[in-house]
Amino acid sequence: MIKNLTAQTRILIEEIGSGVNKRSVRRAVLLDTRSGLLCEFPTLYVYRNLGQKSHNTHLAILRDLAFYLEWSLIKISRNPNWITPETRVKNNSLALTRREIDEFSGWCDFSSKELARIRSTDNTKLHSIPSSTLVDISTSNARLRNLCNYLVWLTQDFIEGVLNIDDNSLVKSEKYKNIIYEAFEKNYKSDKKPAPVYSLDSNQTATFLQAISSNSIFPNTNHGNRDKLIARFLYETGLRSGECLKVTCTDIKYNYEIRPGKFINVIRVRHKPNDNADSRTKEPLSKTLSGDVSVSKALAADLIKYITNERRLAISLSTKIKEHPYLFVCHSGRTIGEPISQRNLNRIISKLKSLKDFPKWFSPHSLRHTHLTEIANIAHEKGKDVRSILIQRGRWANTSTMPSRYSQRHIIDQAAELIEERDRILDSLK
Repeated sequence: MIKNLTAQTRILIEEIGSGVNKRSVRRAVLLDTRSGLLCEFPTLYVYRNLGQKSHNTHLAILRDLAFYLEWSLIKISRNPNWITPETRVKNNSLALTRREIDEFSGWCDFSSKELARIRSTDNTKLHSIPSSTLVDISTSNARLRNLCNYLVWLTQDFIEGVLNIDDNSLVKSEKYKNIIYEAFEKNYKSDKKPAPVYSLDSNQTATFLQAISSNSIFPNTNHGNRDKLIARFLYETGLRSGECLKVTCTDIKYNYEIRPGKFINVIRVRHKPNDNADSRTKEPLSKTLSGDVSVSKALAADLIKYITNERRLAISLSTKIKEHPYLFVCHSGRTIGEPISQRNLNRIISKLKSLKDFPKWFSPHSLRHTHLTEIANIAHEKGKDVRSILIQRGRWANTSTMPSRYSQRHIIDQAAELIEERDRILDSLK
């Protein structure tokens, strides 16, 4: 359960069957914490418009709509006669005016907790002013974008959704939707600086490799050896943490014949949101496209060894489950034999962050950045098609701009060498 002030998102799971036949269906809903009742329209919007998206996407959108509901309560507390957008649209009126959208945009720069604080301290004579630390631009824009889409859906559903709609209603609906789009569009904030690529340098990589090949921070136990294997897996594949958690035993293709007589070892990455075979409350997120990622023969062999030994032992000791498809499992406690969660991954990263001179920004995603940066550098040195290799390895769309970010270090290094060469030529002419 993830709380978000006045409204809270909750994942409801319906489990079906047991053992290898166990299935689960997740439903993310938005509840009013005061009454315990369902926030009907936001939840309906998510399921009618975004039903095929992952439940993590549902949660992210519902959190932003919960923020909007908190803002609505501030408006009502300051003006009891203020009419909510849902009521306005029911009455064939514009959901929010341009001025109200501009006002909401200003509130989007602050945290949800700040809205709750203001609502609790407001009174009829004095209105509090938000003063907390600002959220990042992407968070602010996501709130604006999700509310815009929600209000457009409300307008379309209520005005165009009637049984006998006339031409005037269609014209009115299009007019209202255009006003909403335009008002929100001018409030989106731009940040032209690309997000930094947090990858390890050569010394940090050497420290990392030494840590996962020894027993310095990970003990020589089934649990410790699994942690070392997971860290190595993330580094050698460049998978996202959610993709790592979703990998199944059958996704490992040992001696896969990619063409006649040519055998490689492959990890098959599947983009499968809302997987009813996954019994975890928070289903791991697979963000990028499905695809095959080639790996070393040594890693593939160690993964198969883990499946047939440590993993099989953990599942045999479990009193809850018989089998499931997921590769990495818990090796102790009440959850022994069950698929690991993001929390397990975070604990592995916390141990690595304790290494001397290791960066504090280090995260599971840093290993993806490191992997792709190294691949880009090697591809440049060998004269390969860097962009195509990175797109395949990162599993992005062909139009993605991500590959260029991983080539930056190599390009900067090449430019520096050219500048040094130019300076040497100029010095020789003096």
